[in-house]
Amino acid sequence: MGDNTSTSKEDIELQNGEILALSSIYQTSFIDKDNDSDHQDYYTIMITPQEFNDINDIGIDEDGDDDYKLHFKFKYCNGYPSKNAPLLQVKGSWLHIEHSSLLVDYLASLWSLNEPSIFSMINWLIDSSITYLSEMVPQVYLNIATNIKLQAQLQNESSNNTSPRNSISPTLESSQSQQQKKKQCPTIYTGIAVTDKKSKFQAHLAIVHSEEDVQTVLDKLMETKKIAEATHNMYAYRIKLPNGQIDELYNDDGEDGAGDKMLFTLKANHCEDVLVVVTRWFGGILLGGARYTHIINVTKDMVNARLSNSLLQFKSPLNN
Repeated sequence: MGDNTSTSKEDIELQNGEILALSSIYQTSFIDKDNDSDHQDYYTIMITPQEFNDINDIGIDEDGDDDYKLHFKFKYCNGYPSKNAPLLQVKGSWLHIEHSSLLVDYLASLWSLNEPSIFSMINWLIDSSITYLSEMVPQVYLNIATNIKLQAQLQNESSNNTSPRNSISPTLESSQSQQQKKKQCPTIYTGIAVTDKKSKFQAHLAIVHSEEDVQTVLDKLMETKKIAEATHNMYAYRIKLPNGQIDELYNDDGEDGAGDKMLFTLKANHCEDVLVVVTRWFGGILLGGARYTHIINVTKDMVNARLSNSLLQFKSPLNN
């Protein structure tokens, strides 16, 4: 017998909000269900596991190369997320077809009643899918990332391209300069405010190298009465530690589900040493899922400015 579970108005709102957020974060790698090549009405997101992203550190640009990517496909069932889990598929050129079910089964376990789960699934695929496969089928996947990185290194050496990536912050600083930086507030850059139905959204970005920097920036922002009295000041940051690990955190500040979407935006754009704070002044009219779209978009605007080395135009008067 078929599933006669109906989809409630609340479920539809949660689904629409989730899709709005995902399509905003993964603009270039999000494929709408209407464009599903298999005509099965699945949404698709192209995901690169973290181990493969690491090849960028040795100078190989994997953008546009599907060899490292997973095709994460999902379809909403009636009653998602209140009663039923979504339908899932995972494909990849390096992923054996018979092992796809291992990932799908684990992803299904991440769903829980009444909780939109696609973000959690994407996060797990990025952070843990290779490790999980290495434990489940070590003879196939144990060295896959190492082998690909070795291949990338050989390619890098053969092209004799050793130029480092551009970076806003200097890579060589004296210990004295680093100590001085800790005593000062990192420069704050403030984006253009977006208004919708009297609610205003504005993002602030700072280059940070420690949790102390993060707190210094937050304290500096709170010195401005208008920001301190805003309805929400949600934030997310990612800091690359000396050992190569990433220290990352988000805070919703009462806007449930906002901080993790901001953090996903930072991760999707491979941001390091970046803090983004989004201030929202509530205008008295509920926006539903559209509020997440605005939060993600103002975050992306500042991230894009950082990645394109065009932050100076957004230097905030808060620095004075």
